[in-house]
Amino acid sequence: MFAPTVPLDRGIYQYFLEMETGRSIRYSHFFSLCHLGIDQDGSSHHAMVRAVADIVRETIRETDLIGFAGDRTLSILLLNTEIQGAYLIAERLRHRVAEQTFSDEHLPIRITASVGSACFPTHGSDAATLLLRADEMLALAQSHGGNRTAIPTA
Repeated sequence: MFAPTVPLDRGIYQYFLEMETGRSIRYSHFFSLCHLGIDQDGSSHHAMVRAVADIVRETIRETDLIGFAGDRTLSILLLNTEIQGAYLIAERLRHRVAEQTFSDEHLPIRITASVGSACFPTHGSDAATLLLRADEMLALAQSHGGNRTAIPTA
């Protein structure tokens, strides 16, 4: 699969997600989505998301995809990865973001990220449902103070 070095825009990412959903249905594969959101508000959140995207790209496999899911949120498509594997990757990403020092208008700052994950077909049998579940898990992680990872319990 095509693996760009920058996050895909929402439309292109959605296309690849739909394509992977169809492929997974056809061949009985699984995959996971991780929605990584920056916990802090800020004037330079776009630059922060780009910097976090660099960390994500360095951490995930070449075959996985990153796309924009919102102003402060990235969506990561993890091929052939069940929920426990997604959880481990999410935790690795969360820790790497927290350890990094970023620059905000030439001042060093620390940020944190929360991650919500869901697995196809366990947590959704179509792309829209899976995106919704990953969003719900991200919201849950952030509602508990941020700098957390959440996965569905059922």
